[in-house]
Amino acid sequence: SVSGETNFTVTHLNKLKQEGSKIVSITNNTFSTIAKISDLNIPYYVTEEFFEEANVTTQIPVVYILETLAHEIHRLNQ
Repeated sequence: SVSGETNFTVTHLNKLKQEGSKIVSITNNTFSTIAKISDLNIPYYVTEEFFEEANVTTQIPVVYILETLAHEIHRLNQ
C-alpha cells in the first residue's frame, strides 16, 4: 500500500488479525494504519505522485522487495 490507509484493506486486515493471522505489509508510510496493524512492515520510501486524481506512484520498489523475498525463500528451500 502506498498510503497504508485504504479503508477496504484496513477493515480486512483487522478481521484477519482478530482471527489470529500474522500480517506482513509493504507500505510507503511506517506510521500508517496498515503498518501499525502489521506484525511486520517492510517500508519503502518514494514520493507520492498524482495525475489528475489518480495515484500514479511507482510500484517498482514493491516489485523489487517481492522479488528479493522470493529469491531468498527459494535459496533457503534448496
